[in-house]
Amino acid sequence: MKTCVIVGAGIAGLTAARLLQKHDWRVQIVDKGRNAGGRMATRRRVPIAFDHGAQFFTARSPEFRQEVEHWLAAGWVATWFGDPGRERYRSMSGMNGLATHLGEGLEIKLGVTVHKIAPAGGGWVTLSANNEPLYADAIILTTPVPQAIAMLGSLLTREMQTELARITYDPCIALLTLLTHPSEVPEPGYVRFDGDVARCLAVISDNTKKGISNGPAAITIHSTANFARTYWDTAPEVVAALMLEEARPFLGEPASGWQLHRWRYSQPATQYPSACFAVEAGAAPLILAGDAFGVPRVEGAYLSGLAAARKILV
Repeated sequence: MKTCVIVGAGIAGLTAARLLQKHDWRVQIVDKGRNAGGRMATRRRVPIAFDHGAQFFTARSPEFRQEVEHWLAAGWVATWFGDPGRERYRSMSGMNGLATHLGEGLEIKLGVTVHKIAPAGGGWVTLSANNEPLYADAIILTTPVPQAIAMLGSLLTREMQTELARITYDPCIALLTLLTHPSEVPEPGYVRFDGDVARCLAVISDNTKKGISNGPAAITIHSTANFARTYWDTAPEVVAALMLEEARPFLGEPASGWQLHRWRYSQPATQYPSACFAVEAGAAPLILAGDAFGVPRVEGAYLSGLAAARKILV
């Protein structure tokens, strides 16, 4: 049986793993996080939940639309808002819940930080601190590209490094805010601010109105990329105060509690034109995939994962 190690348990990695497993490959997914999903992230303290990464996803391509229809039929996702043909979908139990469903039946090891990929016996080996090396006939890396470049090191030619370095990411700071009364965020619980570079806020989402959290209003506030760059190393209390001040009209009252989460690689600012990237460093497949390849966001990650798996199966 052929084997593949996938680094990163986000949508791209989970999608690639499901397709390879259907073709009788043994797939092992490793991820440094505590949960699968990557930026499909939900923080829970029952009955309260915050989607603090991706807030929704859309479906434009016929292939992804078909997959979303399966998810709808299974009760994994639902339409949150949007006109027909431009729906914004949410996971029924928080965005991370979709990753949980996609990971069912897959071999996933969490808390594993891969620091190097090396050739081994006609295939590859992943090396990580305090974990056994994993040997495989193929590897798919779905981490943010700067992390993949660091893992690959000298396996990349100068030309490959230059090409991949063109892919850039915007940072984001997420402020998870708890209220004791309903918020002033209008239905369906989502506000996006566009075009004003002076703003520090990009999005405000009410997870209670969204339908994933119970009890007090659970609000996710996302900063702009410019604000995140400017205040990346600033004390959390200062950052939270600035964001809460701008969000005040939508909160209706002072926050009763908050937590800060920094997304260094929140979303790609510059895309790679193809859906995946093959590293020509040996006879065995070594593929980079994720939402920085092809089209962005959740749909792009899904399509990139498919493309990576198909490239191995050729």
